[in-house]
Amino acid sequence: MMEILTRSGDMALWFDIVHDAEASCAISLQTEIESYLVFLLMRHLKRTDLASQILAKSFLEAMQASRHLRTETLRSVGDQCLLFAGLYPEVAKKRHVRPGYFVDLGQAAYSAGSLDGRDLYAALCREFVAMMDVLQSVRHPDGQIADLLPVDAFELWSDTGSKRALAQLRLYTNAIPVSPKRGREI
Repeated sequence: MMEILTRSGDMALWFDIVHDAEASCAISLQTEIESYLVFLLMRHLKRTDLASQILAKSFLEAMQASRHLRTETLRSVGDQCLLFAGLYPEVAKKRHVRPGYFVDLGQAAYSAGSLDGRDLYAALCREFVAMMDVLQSVRHPDGQIADLLPVDAFELWSDTGSKRALAQLRLYTNAIPVSPKRGREI
């Protein structure tokens, strides 16, 4: 069931959207991660150049840059990968890569941007899949209706461990999936 957003202000509305998406996919993000996700959505609301960048190239160039430029570029790569994996997963098909590609690259970018493994970037790396699941729930807030095809849900779960993809897969079947990459069932 879709709720009517009642709070005023852009930021409050984005927080409402994220909270509803979290509830839809049964994920509770830490406050810091949730806030980052809201500000990411606000920052990229009107960007039209996302699809024009080659993210792997940007990642490699960032690794050769000065520390400040490297951190900013890696954050940008991680953010774009998160948006593609969460809001625009069809981009993966258009680029002939699996959705897990954006997850792996985004996690690598955030991890490489981390200074000590305990900062915000490290947390973004660890929570990448949960944030992706929340963003996918923003696109399709009713978690009781399958919006992923069975093969897509299996691939996303197998590649990333996505809880939302597993829940989507379970809407199709009561079978217990086994991941060829993980070598074990859930």
